[in-house]
Amino acid sequence: MLRRRSFPLIRPELDDDPLHTTLTELRPAQQLHGLGAGRTRPPWEPVADLLRTTGRDWDRRAHRLAVLAQRLPAAISQRWISDRPDDGDALTLRAFVESGGSASSPSP
Repeated sequence: MLRRRSFPLIRPELDDDPLHTTLTELRPAQQLHGLGAGRTRPPWEPVADLLRTTGRDWDRRAHRLAVLAQRLPAAISQRWISDRPDDGDALTLRAFVESGGSASSPSP
């Protein structure tokens, strides 16, 4: 007998379709080995594009950074920083990754 879920499935990206698209694009394909295999552009570029289009919507930016930090391999933020060490979005994503994807300040 099949059971129905009594609660709706909620994606971490909620209703943010551009964020969902970016996460889907960066998911490694089954037939390819490794992150970015077969791609011609850096694996961090879709993330940079997403954050650039976010503009000054700080709530959305913080949400996107938190979800990206939790869902993306750490190699993406590492590669982005090695390619563009002065990029503010790269540094912010790396900070979110290192804090565990949390936008809150550390507790004393």
